[in-house]
Amino acid sequence: MDAGSGLTLLLFLSHLVPFNSKSFSQIKSYMKPIIAAILLTPSIGLGSISLVFSDFNSALVNVANNAGDTGAAQNGLAWGIVIDTTGDNFSSPLAATVGLNVEDGATFGNGYFFYYGGTTVAIPGFADEPGDGSIGTSASMDVYASPGVEQDQSFAVIWFDSGLNLASPLSSGDNYGLEQNGAFLLPADGANNFSFAAASAGPDPLRTASLSLIPEPSTALLGLLGLAGLLRRKR
Repeated sequence: MDAGSGLTLLLFLSHLVPFNSKSFSQIKSYMKPIIAAILLTPSIGLGSISLVFSDFNSALVNVANNAGDTGAAQNGLAWGIVIDTTGDNFSSPLAATVGLNVEDGATFGNGYFFYYGGTTVAIPGFADEPGDGSIGTSASMDVYASPGVEQDQSFAVIWFDSGLNLASPLSSGDNYGLEQNGAFLLPADGANNFSFAAASAGPDPLRTASLSLIPEPSTALLGLLGLAGLLRRKR
């Protein structure tokens, strides 16, 4: 029982018993074990975790814009994680609903949930490489609020081409990069600063945002239907 439930019970008991000093003592005797249980029960997490991808021993760096754009590690690119609740290991390109915003809980096709981590930054002083285009520590992410998300499911780190940031509307053809690793499994609810930095030990290649979002099937179908209607009107 939580504090809110305990207070509700206290109010209920106060209506059952005429309120005087004796009845108040009775209510206190009822409530003592309940209050003790509330105080001894750990608080229930709300599905919030934070993840670390870079430390001073190893780092997830060299994240870049689209290969045809700058061709070099870039700071200020929006990144996050995409959780795979389907178990297909991201075998298909990510789908985007046109106009969908880059925000927590957004879906990239059926069963892929996005959570915003931050932007790429320069963090100097890494042991194995320079720190430009680094993915560091994520913001707090309420991943377990999404349906079907469970501990130990696979996720990938995603970053977007320049110009896309938190609350930016997505379009078909927008570029993104995806970093997968067998170690990228969701930690337990409430995990704070859970580190995956060791998964990126050693020099990192240039990671470009060279993949393109595709329209969701429903969006593509609507487009084809609209085109067919237009052709009929022209006839």
